Amino acid sequence: MNAPGRNFIKYPSIFGIVFGTFDFVLGINGIILILLAAYNSATLPMPVDLANISSWHIISILHGAFRIFMGIMGIAYCDKIVKAKILIVIAIIDLVLILFPPLVVFTFRFYTPIYAPIPILYLIGAVKNKKMR
Repeated sequence: MNAPGRNFIKYPSIFGIVFGTFDFVLGINGIILILLAAYNSATLPMPVDLANISSWHIISILHGAFRIFMGIMGIAYCDKIVKAKILIVIAIIDLVLILFPPLVVFTFRFYTPIYAPIPILYLIGAVKNKKMR
């Protein structure tokens, strides 16, 4: 049976994996650069404090990992109508994660408007699949 929300879940899942990987690598890269600067701080005129590893880096890593998980689950369950509730919960969690980091970090991530349609389309597809059940 063809699930009505299949395309609304499958394609945002692919983009979710791509953007999640970007987010994850960006967070890891920031932490590595700060650690390298701290390692080289003996030669620098001003030492680097490890407190510069901000919550933004950690949230970026966690959100990237969750976005990759969301994408894999979406691709795996886009045709399975009985798994619609799980996909709805995943989409709602991702929406909260998109809206929550600006409150924690007190900055606006420049790609938040790009990320927002992914869980919205994902949620629309999951709701369509749930209605079919």
